Amino acid sequence: MASPAGSRAHHIRSYDLSLPADLAAWRHSVAEEPEKYWVLKPCLAGASKGIQVRRGQAALHAQKTSVSEIVAQEYLERPFLGLGGRKFHLRLYVLVSRWSPTIAYLFDEGLVFHSRHNYASSGPGTGRDVFSSISKSVEAFSLAELWRRLDSSTLNTFQESTTSGLNTSNGVQQQIRDALVEVLSDSADSFNVFSNLEEERGFSCFDLLGADIILDEQLQPFIMEINVGPNLWIDNHGSEHMELLQSIKNPMMSQIAHWASLTIQNGRVLGLEQLNNFESTTSKALSNFTRIL
Repeated sequence: MASPAGSRAHHIRSYDLSLPADLAAWRHSVAEEPEKYWVLKPCLAGASKGIQVRRGQAALHAQKTSVSEIVAQEYLERPFLGLGGRKFHLRLYVLVSRWSPTIAYLFDEGLVFHSRHNYASSGPGTGRDVFSSISKSVEAFSLAELWRRLDSSTLNTFQESTTSGLNTSNGVQQQIRDALVEVLSDSADSFNVFSNLEEERGFSCFDLLGADIILDEQLQPFIMEINVGPNLWIDNHGSEHMELLQSIKNPMMSQIAHWASLTIQNGRVLGLEQLNNFESTTSKALSNFTRIL
C-alpha cells in the first residue's frame, strides 16, 4: 500500500506480517527509515488489545516476540489537530448491499473518537495516541458535530477545489467517499467470481462495515481499517454515552432492517436489468445513507 506522505492513495501503508513477502518488505522499510514509527496490531478482535507503537530495532524486536497474526501500519505522525490540539479519528458505517456487482452506501452519521489529551509530537504513546473506542482518555461526539466544528473554524491548511466551490466539511466528505470507493472497488474485484453462484443459489450476501478514518494536517483522509465487525453496542461504555450511541446506531439499524425486509420480499437474486429499479426502491428505505458505489 502507498505511503500517506506525498501520495494520492487513501490508505496508510500496511503490511500483513504473517505473509513472507509482506514481512520482508516491511523489514526493508524499517531499515530504510529507522526513525519512522509503526503501529503493530495483533489480530485479537479489536479494542486496541496488544497494540504497540515502535520504530527501528524496537519495532523489529516487537514483531519477533508478538503473536504470529500481526499487521504493521505506518504511524501518521502529522494528524489534523484543529480540534483543540488533540488527535481524533472517525468511525463510519458502510453498507455493501451486494458485491457482484458491488453496490455500497455510506451512512450519513457516525462517531468521532477524540482524545482528552493534547497530542505530543515528541513521540507517540499507545494509551494516549492509539485508540479505537470511548474510554476515560477518549470522548466521543457525532459526525455532524465534527462538520459543524470544521465549518466554524478558520482552516488555512484546507485547499478548496477551484471548480467545486465546496466548503470545508463538504470537501472532506467528498474525499472520504472517494477513499472508500477506492478501497471497496479494489476489494470488489475478488467477488466477481461469485456472480454465477448467486444466480444458482438464489440469494446474495451483504456486509455492514466499520471504517476507521483519520485526517492528516491538510485534512486529507486516510483509511486505517475496514472492520467486518462494526460494533453495534450502545450500552458497553456506560449510561452517559448511551444517548449518543443510540441516536446514531438505532436509526441506522432500523433502516437496514427495512431494506433487508424489502430484499427478502423480492425473493430472488436480481439480474442486471432489474437491479437499477430495485435499488431505486430500496434507496428510499436507506433514507440516511448516501450511495457511493
